[in-house]
Amino acid sequence: MQLKFSPVENSARFVKGVGPKRVKILNRLGIFNISDIVYYFPRRYEDRSELKPISMLQAGNFETVKGKVLALGKRKTRKNMVIFQLAVGDNSGVIYATWFNQPYLEKRFKKGDELILSGKVEYYNRLELLTPDYEILSSGRQDTIHTGRIVPIYPLTQALNQRAMRIIVKNTLDKYTQYLKDVLSLDIKRRYGLIDIQNSIRNIHFPSDFNHYNRARERLVFEEFFMLQLALAVRKYRIKEISAGIEHKVKKKLVDSFEKLLPFKLTNAQKRVIKE
Repeated sequence: MQLKFSPVENSARFVKGVGPKRVKILNRLGIFNISDIVYYFPRRYEDRSELKPISMLQAGNFETVKGKVLALGKRKTRKNMVIFQLAVGDNSGVIYATWFNQPYLEKRFKKGDELILSGKVEYYNRLELLTPDYEILSSGRQDTIHTGRIVPIYPLTQALNQRAMRIIVKNTLDKYTQYLKDVLSLDIKRRYGLIDIQNSIRNIHFPSDFNHYNRARERLVFEEFFMLQLALAVRKYRIKEISAGIEHKVKKKLVDSFEKLLPFKLTNAQKRVIKE
């Protein structure tokens, strides 16, 4: 019988945002096909779900804030470094977001854009966020992945940043989770209160809260141990039922000859062991 090919076995280069150049970078992480992306889990998470008014931000803390772009611009320093800044405000105040040597960002923002920003707050005569993560909300899209939520942090290599990796993973999950096969039966999932594989994968990458993360992790850990126990059970069966043991036939004449050589008489228990 010919096995049906699953789309998750395709090369990772077919995922939106990857392509032939970036797939070589993913290869360094052990990612070769789409399934590898699906099961490339975050190493930790940052809780960026708590939005604070600008007036409540504390210098030195990692904070998340929501506001509108009031002004934007870039300038060059004496050492030819390009500094791009946004002035972002809400009803309580204004904060400045600053990026270094990223002039292309000027094309991504416009005055009036609604943003969520996450980063370390500094105070240099005014509140500033240095190289913050950002999410533009003006397009109406509210399902943020970089900030304003629990954000995954992945193990990475050079030439690939967290923002790019999250986009790759999100694009993969949006298109390919429907093709994941659930190895656990409905009966097992009901018996142990486990969620299905599609929900567990989505929530291990982008949990809406830590309760959803814990349920996803519980399901995936259960599956890992279940498959390990299943493999051991199959191996044990093959050893016991399929592999033929070595049969020993002891002739009575040989046993009698052996007994005569002994300087003592065998007990009934010893005779039974020989027979067995």
